[in-house]
Amino acid sequence: LLNVFQAPIDEGQNRAVVITDDLTTSDGLAIDWIYNHMYWVDAGRNTIELSNLDGNMRKTLIRSSMPTPVELPRAIALNPLQG
Repeated sequence: LLNVFQAPIDEGQNRAVVITDDLTTSDGLAIDWIYNHMYWVDAGRNTIELSNLDGNMRKTLIRSSMPTPVELPRAIALNPLQG
């Protein structure tokens, strides 16, 4: 069972589970600090997904069965300043 956690940098070991469902192999994670979104790749599901930082509004952006297939995604990078 995989989880994605949220933890403050400067406040000790407190952490909260953000994503718990439908994760297989989350290899890459990137944060859009302008719109407060997180993006991750899941190599087990061949997807690129996003949600708000609290785990709400989750959406699959790209899935291997879509017109632009993704095979074993491993990393993701964002440039929020350029959109």
